[in-house]
Amino acid sequence: MKVIGIYYDVFFQKKPLFLSPKLWEVICHRANPRSFAYMKEVFEAFYPEGEIVLLENLPSKVDKVILLYPDAIGLGQGSIESRLRRNNAPIFILNGRRRHFELTNYMRNKLRVKRFLESSFLCEVFFTPFIIILGMLAALKDRIMGRT
Repeated sequence: MKVIGIYYDVFFQKKPLFLSPKLWEVICHRANPRSFAYMKEVFEAFYPEGEIVLLENLPSKVDKVILLYPDAIGLGQGSIESRLRRNNAPIFILNGRRRHFELTNYMRNKLRVKRFLESSFLCEVFFTPFIIILGMLAALKDRIMGRT
């Protein structure tokens, strides 16, 4: 059984054009990407018989492909997932948090949503006004009750 691991961290090496430099820096810091040495160690623990190859050197006949995400959700990995699905080999994910799962259509859609929310800061933008209002109401209540 031929098992191939692919480590691809282009998102953390080169800033995407659609992100500002500061926003990209914040996303990279929050993602906490792992190094190649760490991911290689994790891969060897899960698949001692497997080998890590570059994406350009991917053999045509493999039994299982393991994508090594340096972060938890695979930021920047969407194009690679699409490219690998054409090989008809099962694709598994091994991320920086040592989580291991198969990349099914359901999981791929889940990851797309998580990546969008992570890079757009949509949750933070949506909830910030509510947190500010709740904070002001709590401060006002404390002021009325005489607490400092």
